[in-house]
Amino acid sequence: MHMHSLILSASLYAAMFLWPTFCWPFSFVCFVPLFLNRFDSYKKAFYDGLIWSVIAYGLSLGALFDLMYVFGKGWHTYLCISIFFGLFCVATVLWFVSVKFIKTFTRSWFLSWIIATCLYFEWITRYGFYPCIGQLKGYGLACPLIALQKQAFFLSMLPVFGWSTVRFFLIVFQAGIAFKKKYILMLAFFFFGILNYFCYKKPKKVDPENKIILIPQIFKEAYPYERMFEIKHLLEKKVEEYPEAELFVFPESTFPFPLQEYPQAVTLWASVMKDKKLLLGSHRLENQELYNSVFLISSSRIMQCYDKKHTMPFFETPSSVFLFKNVHACFLQKKKFFTESVLQKNMHIDEKEVCIRICSELLWDFPKNKSIFLLVKDSFFRYSYYPELLALYAQFQAHLKKSELFYCSWKISFKFSIM
Repeated sequence: MHMHSLILSASLYAAMFLWPTFCWPFSFVCFVPLFLNRFDSYKKAFYDGLIWSVIAYGLSLGALFDLMYVFGKGWHTYLCISIFFGLFCVATVLWFVSVKFIKTFTRSWFLSWIIATCLYFEWITRYGFYPCIGQLKGYGLACPLIALQKQAFFLSMLPVFGWSTVRFFLIVFQAGIAFKKKYILMLAFFFFGILNYFCYKKPKKVDPENKIILIPQIFKEAYPYERMFEIKHLLEKKVEEYPEAELFVFPESTFPFPLQEYPQAVTLWASVMKDKKLLLGSHRLENQELYNSVFLISSSRIMQCYDKKHTMPFFETPSSVFLFKNVHACFLQKKKFFTESVLQKNMHIDEKEVCIRICSELLWDFPKNKSIFLLVKDSFFRYSYYPELLALYAQFQAHLKKSELFYCSWKISFKFSIM
């Protein structure tokens, strides 16, 4: 029975991320079977934590492991996958061990599970990558609240209390079920029911006049001039379809070459747009350093540029931690590293200030009370659930930060706001 509850909890947790449309209710019960467990020794806590993490993260992180396999080659690939997976396994084992440790002070399994679980998700979501990359960055997509964005009513109080507080009450609610604490259940019901009712706001209609057109498109590998004309043909179709539109948006790395080296591309696209504007993901080369960039093009010129400030560990840049630096460098040996920009700048489009963010920046740098254009390249993922999960997390962050979001990836696009 003990092993069954462990496997059930890990499976429910993973299912929330694999199929959030159908499995979002698991957010309310996924830890209930786990909280029924008691540890007689630290050894038992260690093995239980290892089993739970292997199942939960082996399933939910499968798309990232597959992406590492696609990116890498040779033994470096398997070592990087092991390091990445190990971050979660070690943290989870410490979570389970800390439950046993805290129990010696609190004399209560109920309190021990709540305290340890809150600390665990605070670490994973905010700081979990620190041991490997030397930066205070976490994996926000591990938060058990994300799937609830599918039924945003349950997260209505998110902008008021923040995700740590809401997550705390979610954990307390499940502990109340597991330990049959009636008063705790009543408190959690009040929090998720009554407070949500008073805080609830319907998502508002963003850009009702369709002045901003998002263009999700999956491109095949191509030479610069082939991609240049492919973008031109797409623009022609969209300009004809939306003659009143003022801005057309393409996702990250739509033109995966240094754009300033192809001025003819800007001239070609401008000939189609005429008085309209184009926001497009591309690359920028300066002093032999390559940047992952977004360009605003208008009147046959590049008007503004944004360079990515937070590159993705393991995929875009090597770790700064000495122990893993050479491993990551070997893993990325066939790619040119992206340089992180140190400049903090926004764009101005039609006299309105907007924030540009590129792909993984949504994990660590999501502005509050702003209009945000988030450009993503999700075509790398061979498993369909992960692009959907990224889009759902972006909605979650826009909800949390009360921001207006324009999300454009190779597979998905939408506009979202609760402001």
